[in-house]
Amino acid sequence: IFDRLELLDIAIWTAEGALEKDPNDATVNRALAQLYEKRGAFTKAINSWERVKKAKPEDEEADKKMKDLAASATIDRGGYAGAESFTRAIADKSKTQELLDETKGGTNESRQAQQISELEQRVRNSPGDVPPYLQLSQLLRRQGKLEQAQAVMAKGLAATGGHPDAQNELAEIEIERLKHDLAVARKLAAERPNDAPAQKKVGELARTLNDFELREYQRRTERNPTDLSLRLQLGIRLAKAGRFDEAIGELQKAKNDPRRKGEVLFWIGRAFHAKKNTRMAKRHYEEALESLPQGEEETFKELHYLLGRLCDEMGDKPAAVQHYEEVAAVNYGYRDVAKRLEALAGGDQGTATSAAQDTAADESGAGHDQTMP
Repeated sequence: IFDRLELLDIAIWTAEGALEKDPNDATVNRALAQLYEKRGAFTKAINSWERVKKAKPEDEEADKKMKDLAASATIDRGGYAGAESFTRAIADKSKTQELLDETKGGTNESRQAQQISELEQRVRNSPGDVPPYLQLSQLLRRQGKLEQAQAVMAKGLAATGGHPDAQNELAEIEIERLKHDLAVARKLAAERPNDAPAQKKVGELARTLNDFELREYQRRTERNPTDLSLRLQLGIRLAKAGRFDEAIGELQKAKNDPRRKGEVLFWIGRAFHAKKNTRMAKRHYEEALESLPQGEEETFKELHYLLGRLCDEMGDKPAAVQHYEEVAAVNYGYRDVAKRLEALAGGDQGTATSAAQDTAADESGAGHDQTMP
């Protein structure tokens, strides 16, 4: 209520008071993170999202927000709001490094320095052993020191004869680096919606990230063909690359994993939707909705939104309205739901259809020649 009244300081004070009862409460930490972000307290916001992630490891929003906030801090500290080039913002990792160092707190710094020193000694004593390299790399990554971690693992890869675990870790570092660059580019592009080069840069970086992940998951799947989680990740990247038939094949192989059934069905539906096979897309979206674990609000909204689009495209106006209303009941401002409901309520089918055409490519920005709904 205080937030809605634009009394931000009192809103933060109240939320911080609520947090004293249970510092790990995910709901309070989520609200507090959003308030801190409004205030521009990026370090505190990241800390709150980290507590959300600890309480709910499957929370995808927490991962996304932490990356976005790190990008915000990079831009804020570097004074990039008026920068002419993305190159400077993306290259200056030291600004984000300062933020990440702060989030760890001064009490941990000496202990982490000691851990790093001990691991470096273990590497020198046993240069052919993989675990010390991995532990050192992951510790450096947690501190945001990606370039140092990359150097450690490049050395480890050579010293261990190309060990698969070293290959995986080196690839994860590159993926993390690309995701950081993309987060910075997206943040800057959002601040300059009419800047064509800024928007283009987001697409280029998204494609670079997806192409790298696609090659990496192909490599891992070839080594571990029975790992269904790898099949899922490969299928997602194929779908984002516009290779829908291949994506469906990989995703169908991953359906037997009960832990990820809902996610698999969701992505199969998106691939069929992109192929204009509305009936198959609708079937898989509905099955995904039935398999959705409780509390998955973001996926719940996305599935009902996509089902609303499909029903609209199929001419089933009442069903489309029903699905859009499910989204509106949770978040009326979600994407263009309000616009679509108004169009359907007014009987303006043309407006509703044009709204579908206005929807941008998948948030990943990874669409190549084809785009996902």
